[in-house]
Amino acid sequence: MEYTPDDHSGEHIPSPWAKWLVIGGLVAAIVGLEIYTYRLGVSHGFAEGSNKPSSNAIAASDNKAVDHLKHFMQCAASDTESLSRLVRNRKQELAWIKDPEVLTEVEWTLGLSLLQREQVAAGRELFQELFDRTGARPTALWTHRMESVARAESALGDPEQALSWWKKAQENYASLGMAREEIRCLEKQVELLSGQNNPQALEAALKTLSDRAVAMGESGRLLQANTLVQLGRLLRTQGNKTDSNQYFEKALGLWKGEQGLQLGSAQICFGEALMDAGREDEAEKLLIKGVDSLNSTPADAGYMMSGLRTLAQLAVKKGDYNAALAYLYRADGAAHGRLPDNDPYWTCLYDQRGWVHLLQNEPELAARDFFKAIKLQTEPTALAQAYEGMGRSCILLGKGEQAHKALTQAYSLRKQHLPTDIAGLARVARSLGQACDINGNTEESTQTYGEALGYFDQLGDDAPQEDMALTLMSLAYACQERKQWQQAKTYWERLIAMIPETDERRQDMQSRLQDCNRALGASGTETSTGKQATRPNNTRGSRRR
Repeated sequence: MEYTPDDHSGEHIPSPWAKWLVIGGLVAAIVGLEIYTYRLGVSHGFAEGSNKPSSNAIAASDNKAVDHLKHFMQCAASDTESLSRLVRNRKQELAWIKDPEVLTEVEWTLGLSLLQREQVAAGRELFQELFDRTGARPTALWTHRMESVARAESALGDPEQALSWWKKAQENYASLGMAREEIRCLEKQVELLSGQNNPQALEAALKTLSDRAVAMGESGRLLQANTLVQLGRLLRTQGNKTDSNQYFEKALGLWKGEQGLQLGSAQICFGEALMDAGREDEAEKLLIKGVDSLNSTPADAGYMMSGLRTLAQLAVKKGDYNAALAYLYRADGAAHGRLPDNDPYWTCLYDQRGWVHLLQNEPELAARDFFKAIKLQTEPTALAQAYEGMGRSCILLGKGEQAHKALTQAYSLRKQHLPTDIAGLARVARSLGQACDINGNTEESTQTYGEALGYFDQLGDDAPQEDMALTLMSLAYACQERKQWQQAKTYWERLIAMIPETDERRQDMQSRLQDCNRALGASGTETSTGKQATRPNNTRGSRRR
């Protein structure tokens, strides 16, 4: 049947090409979507990949870090000079470490290596930088590390550097509320200041320590008492006996009313307080009880050593030098194996024992102990005392050159570091004059004896009369040798006026004075060719006493 345009049956038959057109459009759309998705994935993958190194890049980076670490470890473990160079050039050598915390720890490790090699001076700049960097907010870790530096400075004999670190550590612990650690740092400051000529700083540290002990309550009673004893001793050396005794009484009062006290460390502490308060018989009994009741523990060892040295002092005051030496050798045994060789305790013990040997008229043994003390000592005032003991030992041994050298050191140190200790200056100057006598240097002996007499005159009524008399006698002999008759006459007259009528030396002194008068009367001048003074056979011995 043929359709015509006038056919209105409602059916529409599409052209054959239209179907293929629709199918082609769908295919093109699907292909386009696939291409877009592919390119989008490639773009995203490239962006992600550019932020992540390839496995090869990671391996290369790791190898570089390992090389840096190997170099660092080799330097840290190599000789001291290489380590010091690494520390000096640390900013360049450690520039590969980007993490600040890691860098800080690595630098501390380098500094710790220096401490272990006793090269603290080479790391001072590094330590200061590290503690400044971490000091804005103090932490227990870094404050503990600060203590390590302080101990190293103490061991190397630089008390000023050590004090500064102990004080800073104490302040940090205070801000952290760590009371026991703060007290430990205060005790170290007191220990260092006790060996220096700085009584104001020592008193301030002791008062702070006492306040912290009070804050601890019952557990701080012994510490408070011990601190009060030390304050009492300090004021006693300054001549302030009133306040000194108040501290001693307060320390003893902390234990008033208690019965059956068996704590050996407390007995040692208060025995020392009794001694310093002048109650020596009570002190000796309490110290003996304390020493006998102490245990052989590290905590009691310090009290044992201190108690034995104090008992030795009491024995010396009683004139029992054998007992004093027994206590001191026992103290040596108590410290052996417990204290390092460079501990300040050894220098004090050797010095104390040396003086007791001198009192026993054992100059050779005394010289050995003083030599050990000098070898270990670095603090100037203590060193002056050890040199003085060495010089006096050498005088008794007849070793004039060694005596002169040691006493010159002692005199110089005292004038520099103890200028207000007039009695000590007088004593050392007189000993130095004796050394000059042994060496036959009359000119120098006259000068130093004259300086000694000047110091004795400054002391006035407090001057030891026998020492002053021997100094006048030595000066008079020296001036007669040099034919300085007027000066010799003046000294003999002063000497005769101060000694008692019963003194067996008086007759010889009057004879010497007559020699001076004859010489002055014969010529009117000190250049007279009159009778030259001659010494009796024991003159040198008397001048050296």
